[in-house]
This record gives sequence, C-alpha cells and structure tokens, in this order.
Amino acid sequence: MLDGSTEIFDAWLDPLGAVTSWGSDIAGTEARCGGGSQVLATRPGDAGDPDAIQAFAIVNLAAAPLTAPVEFAGPVTALWPSTPTSVVAVARDPLTGRYAAYVITVVCGS
Repeated sequence: MLDGSTEIFDAWLDPLGAVTSWGSDIAGTEARCGGGSQVLATRPGDAGDPDAIQAFAIVNLAAAPLTAPVEFAGPVTALWPSTPTSVVAVARDPLTGRYAAYVITVVCGS
C-alpha cells in the first residue's frame, strides 16, 4: 500500500487482512510446502540497514513463518521470481557499495 503496509486481498480485490512483518520486497513461489505456495519477503527497515528474507505461508488470512530468516549484510534492493521454486535477490554490500545477486530456492522437507 502507499503507506508502506502490506494487505492481503481476495480475487475480487476485497481486503482480507494486513501483514506487519514484511518489508517492501516480496515474491511468490509455486513450491508446495506448508500446505500451499510460499511468499518470500524482506523484513521492514531503513534502506541502509542489514536485511533478511524469510518464507511465509498464508494461513487463516495471516502470514505464518515457514523458515528462519536468511540474513544479508546490507539491504535487499530487488526480489523477484526466477523459477517455480526459486527467487532472485539482489543485495548491496554496505562496506563496498557493490551489488550481488543470489538465487534462493524453496526446498520442502519431508
């Protein structure tokens, strides 16, 4: 949303709930872990802060964490789907100012 919050909508774009634990970058996967597809999201924070990406499932109109956060030294500046089970994340190193791209794959445990 324009105020920085994240909302969950149904197919008719009616609001169903809010998510307060997500940052500004999110991407979905089609991996079927935890009873459905996953959403990978950065954490909220300032643009220069260290960042993290975590996988969530939407359960009862709320974001339920599926994994521990994957930590980055600097901010994640882009996050988008790559394959049905992976996303590409771009993060900036605060010491060098350089950018690095990562492929993060969702692997379901048994």
